[in-house]
Amino acid sequence: MNRAGPRGALILLVLSLVWFAAMLWSAQANITGTGTAQGALIQLSDALPVVVAASVLAGTAAGLAALGWRPVRAALRWPVAMGAGATPAAVAAVLIIWGYGSRSAILLIATAVLVAGTLGGALGAVRPGELVAAGVAGTLAAFFVAFALRVFENQLLGLFGAGTTPGSQLTAASRLALTTSLLGAAAAGLVAFWYLRRTGPERRFPVYLVAGAFPGVLLLLAEAVTLIGGAQVFHAVSGLSSADRAIVDYVGNSRLNHALILLFVGALVALLCLGRTLRPAEPAKADRTTVS
Repeated sequence: MNRAGPRGALILLVLSLVWFAAMLWSAQANITGTGTAQGALIQLSDALPVVVAASVLAGTAAGLAALGWRPVRAALRWPVAMGAGATPAAVAAVLIIWGYGSRSAILLIATAVLVAGTLGGALGAVRPGELVAAGVAGTLAAFFVAFALRVFENQLLGLFGAGTTPGSQLTAASRLALTTSLLGAAAAGLVAFWYLRRTGPERRFPVYLVAGAFPGVLLLLAEAVTLIGGAQVFHAVSGLSSADRAIVDYVGNSRLNHALILLFVGALVALLCLGRTLRPAEPAKADRTTVS
C-alpha cells in the first residue's frame, strides 16, 4: 500500500498528464509551424524522444495511481497498472494518427507512444509504491529543470562561450547539455529523497538509491522505445545531408549521456542526502573496573 495515499499519487498523475499534454502540444506547434515537409520531418525527430519520455512518465504515474486508489489482487496488479498506463498513451496515439495520417512511419510513432505508456504502467507496479512515487516526483523535477534552462537557452549559450564559429557553438551546446544533466540529476535526487523522507523515513538505503536513479532508468527505457519506433524518421532525417546525419548522431548520444548522468548522479545525490540525516552510532560504554 502506498503510504503517500491516493491523494499523493493523484497529484503526481495530474502533473504528469499536464506535462504529457504540454509536450504533445509543443510538438504539434513546432511541426506545423515549419511550413515545409523537410522542416516538419526534422522537428518530428526532435520532438519524438520528448513525447515518448513524457508517455512513459504519464504511464508510470497512471499505473501508480490506479494501484493506490483501491486494493488490487496480486494476480491483477500488473495488468491493472499496465492498462492504466496505456490509457493516456492510447489517447495520444489516436490523436497522432488523426492529425498526421496512417502512413507506416506515423503508425510506428503512434505505436511507440502506446508501448511507452504501457511500459510506464509496468514501472508503476513496482514495489514499494513510495519508491515509484519518489521516482516520478524526481523525474518531474528533472524535466522542469531542463525546461527552465531551455527557456533561457540563447542567453546560456552565450554565457558558455558560443560565438560565430561552429566549433564555439558546439562547445557551448555541450557545456549547456552537461549543466542541464547535472542540475536535473541534483534536483531529481533531492526531490526523490524529500519524498521518501516524508512518506517513509524508515526506508533503507537501497530504496533511496533506486528512487534517485529512477529518472535515468525511465529515460533509458524511453530511449530504447524511441530508437525502435522512430527508426524510419531518424533514417529519413539522416538521409537529408551529411550535416543532418551528424546532428542526429550527436543528439542521440547526448540523450543517452543525459539519461546516464541522471541515473548515476541522481542516485548519488539521494544517497548523500540520506547520509546527512544518519546519526553516528553511540560509542559503547566502557566497563568500569575497580582497582583494589
